[in-house]
Amino acid sequence: MTSNRAVTWCSTAVIPLALTMLWVGSAIAHDFWIVPLTFDVEPGGTLEARGQTGTRFPVSEGAVRVDRIAKASVIDASDAERLTDLSVSEKSLVIRHGPVNAGQRVIAVALVPSS
Repeated sequence: MTSNRAVTWCSTAVIPLALTMLWVGSAIAHDFWIVPLTFDVEPGGTLEARGQTGTRFPVSEGAVRVDRIAKASVIDASDAERLTDLSVSEKSLVIRHGPVNAGQRVIAVALVPSS
């Protein structure tokens, strides 16, 4: 048999605390993904991608500031090159790179944690 005191304590302390922790966790956790504007860039052209942040892919809820980028690289079959052409436009981080050679590439971005 459960006492009324135990039920009251649970409903007034534990349940609100659990709900608050769930809300705070979802409020601070956002995904970051990179969305290329095109998948086919000729040598000498400009590879452009958007760094999107939020919970509703592919819509960005806010841009990652450039000062939060710990490292950004473009990696191809033979080399990795540091990305330096980073800016913010509206709610997106803008990533640009001018590939010299043809071939597939991967863009990698490491973010500095924020709280």
